[in-house]
Amino acid sequence: MQVCYNLEQIPLLHTRPAVSVGNFDGVHVGHQALIKALVAQAAEASCPAAAVIFNPHPLALLRPQRQVFLITPLEARIRLLEDLGVDIILCLSFDQALAALSPHDFVGQILVRRLRARWLYEGYNFNFGRSGKGNIALLRQLGDLHDFQVEQVEPVMMEGAPVSSSRVRQAVAGGDLSWAAQLLGRPYRLWGRVVRGAGRGGKLLGMPTANLEVDGLLLPPPGVYAARAGLTATGRVYSAVFNLGLNPTFSEINTPRLEAHLLDFSDDIYGQEIWVEPARFLRPEKKYERIDLLKEQMSRDRGEVRKLLADKDVYNPEKES
Repeated sequence: MQVCYNLEQIPLLHTRPAVSVGNFDGVHVGHQALIKALVAQAAEASCPAAAVIFNPHPLALLRPQRQVFLITPLEARIRLLEDLGVDIILCLSFDQALAALSPHDFVGQILVRRLRARWLYEGYNFNFGRSGKGNIALLRQLGDLHDFQVEQVEPVMMEGAPVSSSRVRQAVAGGDLSWAAQLLGRPYRLWGRVVRGAGRGGKLLGMPTANLEVDGLLLPPPGVYAARAGLTATGRVYSAVFNLGLNPTFSEINTPRLEAHLLDFSDDIYGQEIWVEPARFLRPEKKYERIDLLKEQMSRDRGEVRKLLADKDVYNPEKES
């Protein structure tokens, strides 16, 4: 797969591609249905399957007063789209110039002149161009003008409503990780770089933690979770105790900190990317008056994680018995 970060990087295509434009935050089951239809068309026509995505999220520019927390960071979105069979990803910087393009100019300059699209696959609620004035009806008109075919992919419905990134955000923010996993078609996952923390996890508590830098990402409610964690570089996966909160026992911070203690693991992974899948909420954070009481609770947390994650269906809370 080839990733292009501007129009000049688009390779010379010998056959006109099948293209889909969207933010694809989360790459949830609705996105997956759309991309699978795109890839199937590309395979049938022996042409590339291309996706046009944006960074940062368009709402960060269009509605700066409304903070949008990403379900998946850019690198993860790219990997997920690649896994679905996309051949070319054009990642455009969503800036004032791009936002100002009219629907006609967006199609003419990017989809026609640069990508030479033969097919456009979009969802039922697709909007594009300045102020989102472009829609499927206009896209079909432009397709007739520029010789490309528009295919509208119907939404994936769950519990009477289309699957959407907004519904995933609501599920995760509300702590319903089982429902989020159904909407995503996989467990909810956080990606981040390991940064240095206070260093007390290993030295003082005997439980070294990886502190994650995940600015701008969607987070579940604060607390302690049973989780799975993996190293992106090696693919190794570990059971983990995942903590999201303010470390009230030490009272040193006023913004949430994310820490993952990987069971049976002690390597130095500073600077590396890891992912964490919080699978089951264990308990809220609590301030302990003595360090030994905190250590005892952490030991119990580890034991509970080992027991819970032996169950492959840990994301289904109704399986408890």
